[in-house]
Amino acid sequence: MAITWGASKTGGSNGIRLGYEFTQSPATVGTGTSSVTVTLKLYIWTMGAISDSSNSLTVSGDFSFSGSVSVSTSSGSSWSTSNQQLIKTINRTFSPLYGGAVTSSFSGSLSGIEAVGGSVTATASGSTTTAKRPPYAPDAPTAVTVARTDSTRHTVSWTRTNATDPTKIYDTQTIQRADVLGSGSYVTISTLAGSSSSFVDTSTVSNKKYRYRVRANNDSGSSAWAYSPTFYTAPISPTDVKAAKSGGDITVSWTRRAHIEARYEVEDWANGVATTPTILTAANAASTVATSPDPAKTHAYQVRAFVDDATFGRLYSVYSARSATVQLMAPPNAPTNLAPSGNAADGAKAITLSWRHNPVDTTAQTYYSLRHRAVGASTWTTVAKTASPTQSYALTAGTYANGTSFEWQVQTWGDHATGSEWSAVAVVPLSATPIATILSPETVLGSKLTAQWAYADPESTNQSAYRVTLIQSGQTLETYTGSGSASSRALATRLDNGGTYTLKVAVRDGAGLWSADTSQVFTVSYAPPPSATATAIYDTSTGAAVVEVTIPGPGSGEVDAVTWHLERHTGAGDWVAVTNSISVTPGLSESVVDPLPAVNALNRYRVITTSELPSTATSAEVILDTSKHRGFVYVNAGPGFSQVIKFADFATASVNATRERVFNNFAGRSYPVATTGETRDKTVSVSGRLGDNSSTPSEVEALMDLAGTFCVRAPYMKQGAGGNVREFVQPNSGTALEFERIKGTVSLSFRKVDFIE
Repeated sequence: MAITWGASKTGGSNGIRLGYEFTQSPATVGTGTSSVTVTLKLYIWTMGAISDSSNSLTVSGDFSFSGSVSVSTSSGSSWSTSNQQLIKTINRTFSPLYGGAVTSSFSGSLSGIEAVGGSVTATASGSTTTAKRPPYAPDAPTAVTVARTDSTRHTVSWTRTNATDPTKIYDTQTIQRADVLGSGSYVTISTLAGSSSSFVDTSTVSNKKYRYRVRANNDSGSSAWAYSPTFYTAPISPTDVKAAKSGGDITVSWTRRAHIEARYEVEDWANGVATTPTILTAANAASTVATSPDPAKTHAYQVRAFVDDATFGRLYSVYSARSATVQLMAPPNAPTNLAPSGNAADGAKAITLSWRHNPVDTTAQTYYSLRHRAVGASTWTTVAKTASPTQSYALTAGTYANGTSFEWQVQTWGDHATGSEWSAVAVVPLSATPIATILSPETVLGSKLTAQWAYADPESTNQSAYRVTLIQSGQTLETYTGSGSASSRALATRLDNGGTYTLKVAVRDGAGLWSADTSQVFTVSYAPPPSATATAIYDTSTGAAVVEVTIPGPGSGEVDAVTWHLERHTGAGDWVAVTNSISVTPGLSESVVDPLPAVNALNRYRVITTSELPSTATSAEVILDTSKHRGFVYVNAGPGFSQVIKFADFATASVNATRERVFNNFAGRSYPVATTGETRDKTVSVSGRLGDNSSTPSEVEALMDLAGTFCVRAPYMKQGAGGNVREFVQPNSGTALEFERIKGTVSLSFRKVDFIE
């Protein structure tokens, strides 16, 4: 190493400095180094030439000397490096330490040199460090054990080997854990001080098989690993436990959630009481068979997983929920749902008696027996035990006379030898079936039909209900069921001229018996009125359609039209009447205003003319295309929706629709289960800038103050999208109308309501 110099000291025309350097042998300390020699070399550096041996050098500290040294330098140049001279060498020998570095230090002074004056003293001091002696790699710990508090807390303990021997010192210790049934890889969970001999692990979880390993570390390396035994945490319970009868046994199955080494314990709850012994399965089982359980008892099962740990013994999961209850062999309960019961039947016809078999042991009906008698009679007529799975019996026509009543009951058998108790008694009043006679003609001379019929009942009870059905080409066009004694019903269907239809009528008497359907096939032949002609134009100032209608006089084979009405179709739903019936003014054209055509859409119009027959004719459809004016938004209200406001500049409309949904979490389901209700909600928002092409603020306020239903009509604003918003709404409470006077904009908020146009 380079010489380190102390401060220079001068006297007269000369000066001196004391310097030093250290060397060490061996230069580095290894594990096998038992002795180190540190050498201190002291130097003098003179300003000019000096020759002196009557001086005094003193060294103290880890190096010691006291005496004179010979100084002889010859250069006259100021502080020439040739005037640097080694004047003393001192050695220190010692054993290096395992526990830490060794410091060698000194303090030295040189005085009494006459050339600089006897009182001038040069000094120097310094130190050097010898590194500590490296230890050998530590010995491995031993006796690694694990203590269990629960599945989430385990204490790992071990014995340190020669841990305090400075030649094999424990500086730190590493503890790792492996998920044996998972990846199997060891992961460091903690680095501990060398003095530790245990660790509490709170990061374990259920349903695992673990193993720990521990090693010691120091500067020279690490020991070999010391391993704990493998051990289990408690498994997790199975789900979806099911029990199903299989002959005289019961198969119990479940959904596994525990790891593949877990076994299962199956517990039988016989008549609601847990029984022993339990059934123990092999590892990773998903079902087992409970053989020959007591057939006289009900059985339900619960299952838990377990593992047998070499250290901790048997570890269990919690029990699953119980399975459904299984009855092996038992008589069924008495039949129910007897029919007819309380309802009339026609004694002149075969009567089907039906019931529901009610097994306790899940077995199907194998036999039945039935008995019946007239109400008030003392003895039964019994149908003997009959082998049949059919849960009905045909009582022979005429067994009991109409105008009387009979009662009946039934018992059934399953696989058990004993049958059920007799059912409750069902009473059946007997009545002749009523008769309906259709009075409508075979040829209908108009486009509308009123079904007419006559009612007859042998017991002279009053008609209590009726059913009218209109059919064409096998397709039901219209069905109406009404109560009471009516003998006619006007049908809504418009009949096609030249068409063939079937009319069916059934009636119900006062005893509740329906007649058979009576059918009448009829044709339609009538003189129609003339078809109207129509034209339509669109008024962008109001968003209304103006339809001009002309009804000509009758042509060949036609009769006069006496009324007409206008209908509209917007592309969705049915045709909607725009007007009520209007009397025909011969030879004149009439204009009708439709305030609510759909915007940004094709609106179709037709005119229905009606004669006195009545017969009808439908005009050719007129198409009104409003898509060229898609920038307008309209809001109508008032009588007949005749009042309107309009936004043309920066006009927008938006719709937000929701439906009632409830989300519930259930055991065994990873995600919520949604239940959707019938309640819906829809909000419609309209905004625009007030200006020359839009309504004024006062017009907006006046319209929003109106009572009743509103109609919002607007195009969809999405780029390139077709379609439109056409909703019947009411203003939202509190926030229906907002003006921004500075910007000149207005925002309207509505809520959709139930409204039929």
